[in-house]
Amino acid sequence: MKRLIDTFSLRGRIWLMAIGIWMIVAIISLVDFFAHKNTLENLFWHKANTVIQTVAVNLESGEWQDGFLQQALAAGENAPDVAFLYVEDSTAAAVYKLHTEKFAGQLQTFLQNNDMQQRSENLLLIKHPLFFNEVPGGTVIAGFNTQWINARQTERINLTLMIVGGFSLFLFIFTFLMARYVTEPISWATKKIHRYREGKGKSYVRLADGGNGDIFELGRAFNHLADNIDEQMESATQYQNYLEAFFSLSPTPLLITDTVGNIEKANHNASMLFEIEPERLLNSNLQALIGPGNFNVIKNQINESGSDIKGYVGVLPSSSGDQKIVEINLSLLYNSQRVLQNYIISIVNITDNIQTQHEILASQINRAKLDREIQETFLKTREENKRLNTIIQLNQETIEQDSAGKILDMLVSHGKDLIDARECIVFIWEKNQRALIPAKTSPSTKLKQLKTIQSSDGLIWRTFRENQPFIWKNSALEALDYEELGLDKTGKYDLYTAPIGVEEFQYGVIVYIQHAPKAFSVDDLQIIARFARQAGMALNKFFLSQKMKDRNDSLRRLNGELHKTRQKAIKLEKMANLGRLIGGVAHDFNNIIGIIKPNVDLLKMGTANYPDLQKRILIIKDAVDNATGLIRQLFMASRNQQEERISVQPSEFIEQVLEMFRRLMGKKITVETELGENIPRIIADPVQLQQVLMNLAINARDAIAKSGTITFITSLENYAPADSEAPPKPYVRISVKDTGGGISRQNMRRIFEPFFTTKETGKGTGLGLSIVMDIVKSHNGFIDIDTKLGRGTTFHIYIPPAPMPKKKSKPGATVLVVDDEALFRESLQDSLKSLGYNVYQAADGEAALRRVKEKKKIDLAIVDLTMPQLNGIATIRSIQEIAPDMRILLSSGYNDKENLIHEHVNIHGFLPKPYNLEELEDIVKQALSAKQSEPSSS
Repeated sequence: MKRLIDTFSLRGRIWLMAIGIWMIVAIISLVDFFAHKNTLENLFWHKANTVIQTVAVNLESGEWQDGFLQQALAAGENAPDVAFLYVEDSTAAAVYKLHTEKFAGQLQTFLQNNDMQQRSENLLLIKHPLFFNEVPGGTVIAGFNTQWINARQTERINLTLMIVGGFSLFLFIFTFLMARYVTEPISWATKKIHRYREGKGKSYVRLADGGNGDIFELGRAFNHLADNIDEQMESATQYQNYLEAFFSLSPTPLLITDTVGNIEKANHNASMLFEIEPERLLNSNLQALIGPGNFNVIKNQINESGSDIKGYVGVLPSSSGDQKIVEINLSLLYNSQRVLQNYIISIVNITDNIQTQHEILASQINRAKLDREIQETFLKTREENKRLNTIIQLNQETIEQDSAGKILDMLVSHGKDLIDARECIVFIWEKNQRALIPAKTSPSTKLKQLKTIQSSDGLIWRTFRENQPFIWKNSALEALDYEELGLDKTGKYDLYTAPIGVEEFQYGVIVYIQHAPKAFSVDDLQIIARFARQAGMALNKFFLSQKMKDRNDSLRRLNGELHKTRQKAIKLEKMANLGRLIGGVAHDFNNIIGIIKPNVDLLKMGTANYPDLQKRILIIKDAVDNATGLIRQLFMASRNQQEERISVQPSEFIEQVLEMFRRLMGKKITVETELGENIPRIIADPVQLQQVLMNLAINARDAIAKSGTITFITSLENYAPADSEAPPKPYVRISVKDTGGGISRQNMRRIFEPFFTTKETGKGTGLGLSIVMDIVKSHNGFIDIDTKLGRGTTFHIYIPPAPMPKKKSKPGATVLVVDDEALFRESLQDSLKSLGYNVYQAADGEAALRRVKEKKKIDLAIVDLTMPQLNGIATIRSIQEIAPDMRILLSSGYNDKENLIHEHVNIHGFLPKPYNLEELEDIVKQALSAKQSEPSSS
């Protein structure tokens, strides 16, 4: 190798050395680039994991409402590298999306695989599971832009290329200059020396030059150089210029000062660092530039060690407020007599590196803030370190507890051990009683000695009110404190009290008791205060989770009830629409029957001597009565039925409807009767009574699994309701008995509730027994149930007997019939005349008013509701203005009386269509006998 090198000239060796230096620098730069790339990758992964873990912790600490999600995800949304955020619950349903549209494809692919992390060209995807009380509750997914890494790698490449390129240029220039200005002068000097050897120069210094080889050649050259010292000085000046160029072109800020810090020389980068013009920089002092503190530290270190300073880190003063952190390296420059003359100083700005380190440290600090606070306070001795580790473990265990009782148990047992207390008491705040109640003690037998504490001046209430911990010496205890804590007044104690809670959420007070001569220290106060606060945080988390669970259960229940209510409302709306249609049809039929029925009665009266005609007329009358019943059922179905209470014989009524019930029950059900004799009559609406028996029979049929018997029973019984103190009275009892499976005790409590049914969806409305109860109550009656599982059920209906009928008075009055239906008008006129009344007719309201004006004496007007032009209500008002003493009957085929009679129309009765002669006679007589100031309720 040496021989190979010796073959090169001095210029070649310089270029060879320059190439070697350039290769070393290039390799170092390449290694530094890949090391920096790995550092960036690790830093980016760390930042990404820190962000998503922070988001996950925030999501696991509360309920997922819109306001809470925005607050919980703020750490992710504000992170500059986050491309999108996606949160799904335990059912994989998305509950939150942020900027996911652009990355929908990548997100979908990532959701379908089991990887927790995935790196693509420009995106880093990370999954993090969510747990609520150790139960999986969903997943948060974040996408991070890798542009941050790419940008910094590009910056690093550019910087590396710039440094290598700059160094290459500098090395090339320097080598070129060295090759030109060093080797050429040497060659020139050699020539000059050779010329001197030829006798063209002179020197007063001589070296041995009489031999051969490099030594003697150097001596001969030196002798020639001594004779030409001016040429050597010129070469030295040129070499100094080279150093000046190196000083100016250096990328590192450089300063040269005297021993007191005055700046003698500075390069351009130093001017850029201090933001001072070069001229002003040369008139400055190092102390003003780097600050008195840094200057004095450096000066003292030089005085003490007398050596160079390497790697001193300080902060440069700045008027703008932006701090620059720099690394200062200082070299001492001595003269030939070893006297210190100058300082050569290099200053490197490391602010960016420090800030990056601070960011990393800050993220680590945020993750372990509570542990670090405890560590910074108590890392003093080995025993304190051991206690600190115990506290950290207890804090973690406290957070993981799943009940308030376990949290309080830890606070009592472990808290007592932490500060070596003899006794411990936990008082829990009871909001309803406004008092502190003893809940836990150690030893447990002490709990029996304690009582509930209302508001007082004792130390327990003071701790709770002021919400801060206290240490109480024996001298501070009052008689009230001894009583509230169950302490012996002759003993000496040291007490520590602390609130259990966090901020405004207070759950109680914990008391630790130490017996003299032992006492609590300030360290004990700090330790247990944090432990009590941690327990309060755990209680707060537990109660908030419980409230969230209860609220969710309530919302689910309310949502289910709302759904059922909506379904019922839809059914009721359909029933209402159907009812309006049925009511209209029933009204038209009513008008037709209203014409037929009175004429049948008149025919019956006029054919008393013709048995064959009487038989035919009775058949027509029965058919008309059946049609009337059907119309009343239609009115009841349409909710347009006005109650018509008449005298009904229960046994006879059941016999009339029995055949219909047998057809309704089918062939597998046997319908039987046990009808008593001489059963009193009752006042009831036949249609409603039939509805009651129908609903009970249908329920009985549905309760029988395959085949069985339904029995209708009537009797007269003495009865008093179970909740009444009155003595039993006679009631007519109508019973419906079945051989079904019976009713359970649980269903008995709700059996009469509207919409309650045990039948399958779509097979029952749950209104049957509710309607039965309403009808029975409206008849001043009661219902009892006898049932046994597997042995059938009997419904007993108790209705009071009808009073004895009063004697009817004889008619003798003038009646005006107002109706636009001529046939009805004629039929009603004939019926009234047959009853002994004087009758006038009017085809409409205007004709009626003319009749009233013409005839001064009209006792009663029967007015139809629906007439053209002037309707019934308007006609009645006009009649009352002309003849206020006239009695009024309103007539209509719509049987909803309450809605037909206007609140300002003073009428004295209601005549429903159709009617028979007996009903007509009763209604007319009641209207004529009623007081004018008191409308009839018939």
